[in-house]
Amino acid sequence: MTKKPLKRLECKDVFYDAKHWNLLNNLRAKAIRVMEALEKFRLEAIVHGSIARGDVTEKSDIDIFIPHQPSSFIVETALEQAGIPIKSRLVVQATPSYAMKAYIELGENTSVSFS
Repeated sequence: MTKKPLKRLECKDVFYDAKHWNLLNNLRAKAIRVMEALEKFRLEAIVHGSIARGDVTEKSDIDIFIPHQPSSFIVETALEQAGIPIKSRLVVQATPSYAMKAYIELGENTSVSFS
């Protein structure tokens, strides 16, 4: 029998050990460094996924999204001026009717995405 998902109004107490908190703090510190670099160029960025929820594991990646449509040149300039090396660039379009989405991979399981 499958377990029913929690309803939105239900609360669940979660307790983490010191190792988990250290991992979360380290991942968030890396995310903050990237987000601050983007912010210097007036690029609003949000972190999402396990880091935002707090349920990180050793395999968690750092997902940063820029909700507005910036120029990829500005994003890359912001990262490079902060000394954050760019590992690769990727553009994805699921189908011709979908908007293209750009990913800038920074290594260490870190990416910045925007449409």
